[in-house]
Amino acid sequence: MSNPYMSYPYMVRPGKRSVTLFRIAKKESATISPDEVAWLIGWYRRQLALKPRETDLRLKCALFLLDLSRTDEAVTVLQEIIRMDPNHLAAREALAQARSLGHGPPS
Repeated sequence: MSNPYMSYPYMVRPGKRSVTLFRIAKKESATISPDEVAWLIGWYRRQLALKPRETDLRLKCALFLLDLSRTDEAVTVLQEIIRMDPNHLAAREALAQARSLGHGPPS
């Protein structure tokens, strides 16, 4: 049986908060309540404070922000990833997508 956490783009390793994260991540971003959005963004910020060099976690956060149309915030996160790892292909692709929507300066 495959790991259900791997099929949702915002998920990280299962842990103490995995039930809440799993429940939120299963939903379409349009159906997530403002309280759930605030909780999840706060969770990402706390995790990134603990693991500031974790580029995959930053990418998941940026993708979540893009899905919420918080593109300017996502661009900032993606630029941080690229500063840490200039060859991070997924971050570069997501940044190009955000810029194609008219957000952030061109590369």
